[in-house]
Amino acid sequence: MPLYRDYKQCHRVVWMMLPMFSLEGQGKLLATMMSLDNELSNELEYPISDATMRYNLTQTLQSVLWELPEAVEMGFGEWLKQEVALKVNALEYHDYNCKGGCRICQEIPNL
Repeated sequence: MPLYRDYKQCHRVVWMMLPMFSLEGQGKLLATMMSLDNELSNELEYPISDATMRYNLTQTLQSVLWELPEAVEMGFGEWLKQEVALKVNALEYHDYNCKGGCRICQEIPNL
């Protein structure tokens, strides 16, 4: 079972995780997200698949997980399952209940 429903959800979850990482780690993640977002906006003859975009962003995320001792100790796969589930639940709750200007909107702009 995939961690994310689609690339949009993957992007939003990783966006929520950004503050967990160093500036270097954030830079790597943001560069990957911007590159993939450019792929989405370009009308290519052979567009990149949603699954490939999720894979690429997840690979970058895994490369910066070395910064988090908890992720290293628990194992990246298990840590990702746990963290992604928490973030997805928070996003679903937010999307259903937010009327604008909530704490999540204030703390994580562009969500």
